[in-house]
Amino acid sequence: MRIYGEIKGLDPERISFLQRIDLDPFELNGLNLEVEHEGRFLDIEPLLDEIVACMAENGQGYVDCIDHDHWIVLRYDLKPGKWTCKRINPDISLEKYHQE
Repeated sequence: MRIYGEIKGLDPERISFLQRIDLDPFELNGLNLEVEHEGRFLDIEPLLDEIVACMAENGQGYVDCIDHDHWIVLRYDLKPGKWTCKRINPDISLEKYHQE
């Protein structure tokens, strides 16, 4: 499984909460979070619940989860207080990386 993404615009008053919880595989960088994970399966949805609760009004982000075993790409769009998930066709979304 691969997980990539970035979240920008965390609420400065809520950063201390995120610093107290295990954010792995996400890395806090100022008021932003970044993720780049390759390895075992991770259920990130409970962590996304915590993250969107700490986003500022203008915050936004995305996280892509690529499941190579089942050939599925899940794209999570994050906004303050909520996230949505949609399944993306991996052949189309990864096509640009296979161009010659």
